[in-house]
Amino acid sequence: MNPAPPVSPGHAGIGVALGQAGQALAQSANPNWWALAFAWCLVNLPHGWVGQPEQWRYAISGNPRIGPPRSDKVWGALTTALLKSNVIERTGNRVRMISLDSHGRQTDEYRRL
Repeated sequence: MNPAPPVSPGHAGIGVALGQAGQALAQSANPNWWALAFAWCLVNLPHGWVGQPEQWRYAISGNPRIGPPRSDKVWGALTTALLKSNVIERTGNRVRMISLDSHGRQTDEYRRL
């Protein structure tokens, strides 16, 4: 078995660029939904709240003014945007997901700043 080739510093830049492009794509695919979902998190997650993204996912999807997004992939982009905007931070804990369909997978826990 051959060892993995060394990673050049340029590879990290490519990953960052691809992540930013994916984030922009998620936001541009449905800008009205994105703005409403982001605003929902700002207004409805009280400072000091601790929990997991699954909780706001259910609340936003069930909100008649917002509803579910066109793609489930947008939830990760929303979480990343909230992190980058310093709305939330990771607590460092991994917790069991709420949905039974998740079969007990672990997810990060977050705190509202």
